[in-house]
Parts: sequence; C-alpha cells; structure tokens
Amino acid sequence: MSRASKWAMYMLFFLMIISVYNDLSQGEQPSSSTHNSHTTDNEKILVVKRTIQRGDTLLSIMEEIHARNGFPWRMDQVVHDFKWINDGQDPYELTEQQTYYFPLYMD
Repeated sequence: MSRASKWAMYMLFFLMIISVYNDLSQGEQPSSSTHNSHTTDNEKILVVKRTIQRGDTLLSIMEEIHARNGFPWRMDQVVHDFKWINDGQDPYELTEQQTYYFPLYMD
C-alpha cells in the first residue's frame, strides 16, 4: 500500500470518528409525538410535548407540528395558548433542552 493510500485511510478513519462523536454528542432528538390535552371549565387544547433543541423557536416548532395542514392560526392566539399550557412561560425565551407543551390545532 502506498504512502498516499495509507494517509487517505487514516483521514477517512479520523473523519468517521469525528462524525460518530458528533452524532452521539449533538444528535437530533426525535420530537415527541405524544398528544395530551389541557383543560379548564370552558376550554380544551390538545398539546404536543417537545424538548427544545438549538435554533428552535415557537414559530419553527409550530410549523413543524402542523406541517401537513399548514399553519393558518393567528400568532397572538398561539402565544396566548402556549403561555396558558406552560404556566405563563414566555414563548420567546425558550431554554435549550427544556421540555414544553405546544398547542396542537385541528381543523
């Protein structure tokens, strides 16, 4: 085996080790598809439980949850519902690796 071939094999092995490390340490967490509901006397809201990953926002998660049907709801209603089901949590200050409930709207 030539010197260049050995060097290429070492580089390939090194890149593979880095890739495995990144997948294990920063791998994408699957979103929970568990649907629950929160109710009061007059209102029932279906929710999806999600753990926040880097770069997630209220809007990006809502678009992902409602990808099949689009997202025709008013953002002020979404913010209101998010705060209600998460005990007043500000949806614009989500904490990475923290779990929150997001409203699930049905047509």
